Amino acid sequence: MASVVELSELAVMVLKKYSLSTCGLAELASEVGVDGTNALDNWKSIVFSIEEVKFAIHDAYTFYCVGDELIRMIEESSLLAAALMLCFCFYFL
Repeated sequence: MASVVELSELAVMVLKKYSLSTCGLAELASEVGVDGTNALDNWKSIVFSIEEVKFAIHDAYTFYCVGDELIRMIEESSLLAAALMLCFCFYFL
């Protein structure tokens, strides 16, 4: 069984800003200093153009960068133990 923590939930925990729980990728990226200006928040299409595929690749990389920055912040602020405990608790829910 695996556990998933939404990036926005992690941002709320690390940055202590509840308003981040409902924001999109571009806003999350901005909060941690990552360029998310090309983020595309509407993925309801069934067929994507070449440009939309490029946006998807950029979005995936932006998610990675935001997550990496949040984890770095956790490590630097000694919240790692708390985050691991949170993930451990979610694992058994």
